[in-house]
Amino acid sequence: MSYRSTYPLPTLKVPRGLGVNIHFIDWNLQEIAKIAEAGIKWIRIDFIWSLTEREKGVYNFRPYEKLKAECDKHGIRLMFILSYNNPLYLTEEQKKHRETNGIKDYNYGVDTPEATDAFIRWVKAAVTHFKGQGVLWELWNEPNRNHFWRPVASPDAYIDLAVKVGAAIRSTARSEYFVGPACNINPNDPFTWEYATRIIQSPALKYFDAITIHPYRGEITNEAGAVISTFSLKPETILDEVRAGGRIPLLIGRGLTDKTRQSLGLAPSTLFARPQPPADTGKGFTLAQKM
Repeated sequence: MSYRSTYPLPTLKVPRGLGVNIHFIDWNLQEIAKIAEAGIKWIRIDFIWSLTEREKGVYNFRPYEKLKAECDKHGIRLMFILSYNNPLYLTEEQKKHRETNGIKDYNYGVDTPEATDAFIRWVKAAVTHFKGQGVLWELWNEPNRNHFWRPVASPDAYIDLAVKVGAAIRSTARSEYFVGPACNINPNDPFTWEYATRIIQSPALKYFDAITIHPYRGEITNEAGAVISTFSLKPETILDEVRAGGRIPLLIGRGLTDKTRQSLGLAPSTLFARPQPPADTGKGFTLAQKM
């Protein structure tokens, strides 16, 4: 059998296409067994450049080897997100932006010749290391959000990087899967649609084996397109909390923004998701709701 017959792309059938995103690598590995018990067949995780290349040209994939071995034991396949910049290759402008804004991560676009060349070398090393093991390689997470492609999301920069990464993967291990762009689609934000459309209509499309998007629609459909289950995010502000780095930073940031705009005679900002008061059942509120 061919490699792709042995390791097909996920389908829309449960449980073969059922997956979760995790944020641990080689710690908390006991959780993998619990994930498998729930019927999960895929795990998506950041494959972090800054973690695996801490000295120029020296790569350490050991943490991901441990995760891969544990997943193999439980019949779970991995989607590795080729993600984010590296402090070894940040520009002076990016370093200044990071320091000025107190940013702890390295979610900056890879859009300079030095960083791009280094990123491609790293990708080739990673793909060579894990080739033939059923991994899906995805380029970036939600690059259409400034939070993940600082300082400003750029479809042109992403397209350029995707074409180069796609060509590198094809030349290194032709049978490996390459997917993207993992854009989030917000029906209330035209930019998310425009960004995703630009990618799909670009030269990067010929390298993608599948298109990945994050609709946040709250629907799970079968192969015929029929809705078989629905879900909702609670509280409504949870996505803003993640973006802000926690509930407290969100409350502070939203409150300061509202007070500043009020003092300037401006209407409240529409950028924040606003919590909706729970329906009054006539039974009062729990202590948690009061808090």
